[in-house]
Amino acid sequence: LPQLDLRVEAHNLKRFRRDFEGETQIAFPEPLVDLTSREVLVEKFVEGEPMLNFVKKEDEFHRRKDREELASIGLKTVMKMIFLNDFIHADLHPGNMIVDRNKSVRGQPLRIHMIDCGLTVELGERDHVNMVKILGSLIKRDGYAAGKLMVDTAKKCQATELDVELFCRGIDKIVEDDEDNNFLESVGD
Repeated sequence: LPQLDLRVEAHNLKRFRRDFEGETQIAFPEPLVDLTSREVLVEKFVEGEPMLNFVKKEDEFHRRKDREELASIGLKTVMKMIFLNDFIHADLHPGNMIVDRNKSVRGQPLRIHMIDCGLTVELGERDHVNMVKILGSLIKRDGYAAGKLMVDTAKKCQATELDVELFCRGIDKIVEDDEDNNFLESVGD
């Protein structure tokens, strides 16, 4: 498995660092390739605190405004991975994100360091087009169509017609429940 060869992760880190070069609110640890082997990955230390602190705490250091900013940074990062680079971190969850303030930038904005980059996905043209169609349906608030596209473009689907119908209704309900939050409408703001 490629994820068991830590040289692959070092290569992924180098690519992410190149793809996000110049970004002030997203970063990836620098791998020390000369010290990295199949079994050992060495990278520069990243200082900060776990993303989960911002998810679970509400205090003077973990404000709602910070969570909103981090959500925006994360969304823009994933969109750039999907739409511009076609190279996606495939293990994104709060445990793989460290947050700090970028002290080298005026105002010291929040910055997310993405770690554990061993699993990545490159979609390819067909899957990339499918992803765009699904996201387009979500942005248009047509969850049923997004769900149907997910099923129709799946490599294998052993679901019954009833399973597909319930899945599509479920995606539609998620989109409907989001209506008051306007999350999809603020993408890119």
